[in-house]
Amino acid sequence: MSSDTDTTDGPLAGDTSSSTSLERTGEGHRERTADSKLETPLWQHPLVGLVPRRTAVTALILGIFTLLFTVSALGGVVTVDGQSLDTTTGLFDSLSAWVIAIATSLIVAGPFLYAAWNGGPTLAAAIPLVPVALGELVTGRYAFGLDWAIALTTSVAGGVFAVYVLDVREAGSLRPWDVSTDAPDRLLALTVFTLVGAIAVGRFVLAAPETLPTASLPFALLWLVPMTLVTRYWIARVRTHERTVGPSSAQS
Repeated sequence: MSSDTDTTDGPLAGDTSSSTSLERTGEGHRERTADSKLETPLWQHPLVGLVPRRTAVTALILGIFTLLFTVSALGGVVTVDGQSLDTTTGLFDSLSAWVIAIATSLIVAGPFLYAAWNGGPTLAAAIPLVPVALGELVTGRYAFGLDWAIALTTSVAGGVFAVYVLDVREAGSLRPWDVSTDAPDRLLALTVFTLVGAIAVGRFVLAAPETLPTASLPFALLWLVPMTLVTRYWIARVRTHERTVGPSSAQS
């Protein structure tokens, strides 16, 4: 009896020790994984950019042009002998014109170029807003004007397009909604982001239609990008929900 008990208890004790060791190893792995996620810098997050080096380069370029744009905006505020600084010298006036032209290109094309190059919807959406925000802050103009309307338009369009680019890279298809359904929380955030931007720009356009330059009207076409993508994500979400609920209701 004692020998049977010993032979039976031996493996069980060994199995318990082995199981405990595996559990501890698994817990340690999960702790290390959680710690590594916590230690990951924010600028290395996929929502900021897929490749940290590209993110850093973009942030540097954005910082330089934002600084130049802010200095250019100061030229219209700072006065020398009663005249604004940008009118006192032809050199400063020419420099301001170049800075404004480059900043305008950055605001219009920057979000889409960065989204296609490095993903990162957060930084893509911030690219057009940062120069305008600092320029308005320096000059003391806090009204929602044409600059804000254009920047918000490209911000929303670029941010939603960047989300689409991330999904395309992950799914390996130009129709990522056919491969996987978007998470409800993220889709809701995209929808709110798009609607808030559209309402803000729409109110500005309706309030002052006579002051809008004709050259700014084509920017309205950019709203087709977020509206189309968000609508397509919602259609895929509804279809997935119908396929999931259909068999369940039939069985019940």
